[in-house]
Amino acid sequence: FLALVAFAGLASCDEENDALTGGAETGGLLTVNSGLVGYVVGNGNNFEYETKVTVFQGAVKTTKIEIYKSFTNIAGKTSNEILYKTIDVTDSPKNQVIEFPVTYNDLKAGLTVDGQPLPTDDSLLSIGDAWTLKYVTTTSEGTVHMNSKTTKVAVGTRFAGTYKVIESN
Repeated sequence: FLALVAFAGLASCDEENDALTGGAETGGLLTVNSGLVGYVVGNGNNFEYETKVTVFQGAVKTTKIEIYKSFTNIAGKTSNEILYKTIDVTDSPKNQVIEFPVTYNDLKAGLTVDGQPLPTDDSLLSIGDAWTLKYVTTTSEGTVHMNSKTTKVAVGTRFAGTYKVIESN
């Protein structure tokens, strides 16, 4: 009886069935550490705002991250989406924090809204305008993965925040 059960168990194994992951693709795992970056109007066109992502290397390696950018203004009009930056990723260490700065000059380059380029001076931006950075990874197997998480670079001012009224007339 025991031999029959063992034989039935072996015969029922199916290499095509992946009960653990449901056949999900592997590799290209990227965590977006900087989901929201506050852009302060008036810091200058070359002021660097740090953004971070973490790459987790497994048996299937992430070899490249492509970052795409777009801009949406407060009125809801969206720009074209273009490649912002490509980052080549090394095989090790297994967990890599990759930092890359963004500046106004870099963020506005090549983007247009309604056929018009973004202003040369960031003081013409409105609170609520924002850039979106999307991440696409390529693995050592050549598979391309679109990450569901993005980075939003949101426009604000030095005076944005919550205030407490002390005295009013």
